[in-house]
Amino acid sequence: MSGDGKEEPQLSQEELQGKYSYMKQEYEQYAMKIAEMEGEKHEYNLVLTALEPLEDDRKCYRLVGGVLVERTANEVKPALKESIVKIDEVLEKLNAAAASKQKELQEFTEKHKISRMTAGNAGGQQPAQTEKKESKSTGVLA
Repeated sequence: MSGDGKEEPQLSQEELQGKYSYMKQEYEQYAMKIAEMEGEKHEYNLVLTALEPLEDDRKCYRLVGGVLVERTANEVKPALKESIVKIDEVLEKLNAAAASKQKELQEFTEKHKISRMTAGNAGGQQPAQTEKKESKSTGVLA
């Protein structure tokens, strides 16, 4: 027995795959939330850009808690700018958490000698066959 007390019990192949899948899913959730927040920030910037040339006393409507509220452009602009700053703060935290989760996932794969091809290959197909099937569909959806 070693004295460090940090040795993990040997995990079975199914347990390793389950833990890897869980960790990967957590990372993907961060990535989806980051994309969602970046989209929201982009929308706020579009609205702010549209409001900039307008007079400050121009009427506009803002959706607050599911209710349209009449405001002036002068009232909405600072609120939009504040929302963008808050989104930036959240994005910074999410990016840091995602980077941490990605590092943890990478360390796990290196520690247990898991390759991405074998970890995501639950169907038993060869990786080359999977790539060929994906490259066959070159149609464009409109």
